[in-house]
Amino acid sequence: MNPTRGIHNNNPGNLELNPANKWDGMSRIQNDGRFVQFIAMPYGLRALIKTLMTYHKKGFDTVAKIINRWAPDHENPTDDYVRFVAASAGLDPDAVIDPDSDELVRVAKGIVRFENGPEVAARYISEDDWSEAVDLLVEESHAV
Repeated sequence: MNPTRGIHNNNPGNLELNPANKWDGMSRIQNDGRFVQFIAMPYGLRALIKTLMTYHKKGFDTVAKIINRWAPDHENPTDDYVRFVAASAGLDPDAVIDPDSDELVRVAKGIVRFENGPEVAARYISEDDWSEAVDLLVEESHAV
């Protein structure tokens, strides 16, 4: 079982490269051409969760709304993606997500499983990686 492009880039959510975004933990050299490359997995997971937090603030506050924004029909089997992530996160696709709970992290985990395959995600991303990503966000929110 080989790592996917997302795993190789430490960007298992496959966030696209955008010159306007300077993510913490971005690799100095970005040679993928389409997707951001991070120096370590927790930074890619942090960027994914942070993106979902921004989506939520902009009204993309359900699994269905998030995935339709994240993975449009012209690139993905969006309906399948919504069902997969909702089931993976244990949420109704149209239920409003509580941003002060672990629900956004559960959605992020579902996205990572869909993007890379459940077996690959489980093999290459540890619970410690997820915990460190959340810790990075918490530290950031307490910074002056």
